[in-house]
Amino acid sequence: MAGLRAPFPWFGGKSMAASMIWQVLGNPGNYVEPFAGSLAVLLARPDEHAWWDRIETVNDKDGFICNLWRAIQHAPEAVATWADGPINENDLHARHAWLVARTEDLQARLEGDPTFYDAQVAGWWLWGICSWIGSGWCSGEGPWRVEEGQLTHLGNAGQGQCAAWLAHLQEMMGGLADRLRRVRVCSGDWSRVCGPSPTTKLGLTGICFDPPYQLEDREADLYRVDDDVWAAVRAWCLAHGDD
Repeated sequence: MAGLRAPFPWFGGKSMAASMIWQVLGNPGNYVEPFAGSLAVLLARPDEHAWWDRIETVNDKDGFICNLWRAIQHAPEAVATWADGPINENDLHARHAWLVARTEDLQARLEGDPTFYDAQVAGWWLWGICSWIGSGWCSGEGPWRVEEGQLTHLGNAGQGQCAAWLAHLQEMMGGLADRLRRVRVCSGDWSRVCGPSPTTKLGLTGICFDPPYQLEDREADLYRVDDDVWAAVRAWCLAHGDD
């Protein structure tokens, strides 16, 4: 499974730090990632950890993220098919508006049913985030919205479709589906996967905390780490020759 990575760009991804994170975490029998995003850390877990025999739980508040990973788990070829297609600005804005209109219902169904996913939503979201320039994809804050069935601009505000490209997408999604086959993908507030039931009750647990970067999305003490934790991290660093 070496070389797997998210099929989309993600601000704050930790692929370059993933190996260091696993050195610190070790090889816990239970792993939890409350702010999943692009799953850079999970996907970089060493094969020698025998992760297929471990318990792994990921979560994200963003329903489009969680729906994507669930859909890739269960219907990788369908996601690849919906994600395939040339970049067209009209399609981009139309699909953006279509997806934004389904945000609330998508989140409710993801939270209410751990088996729910929508492959079309996943594929179009993936296609869009790879085509969109800048930030704001599916934020609902763009200049377009649908009024009476027509796409309306409210103000001022970039791979070809072929058999080879579709085969490439299907191979990529298939590899991710194999890796995620036993991963529990949750959607909602981060604290839902950090209580005793999904952590300590399952044994020694490693948690990778990476809270949102936007100040308005963070609780005041979300980055706070107790002194004894800092002491343990410092002791590990000193033992490995890094102060």
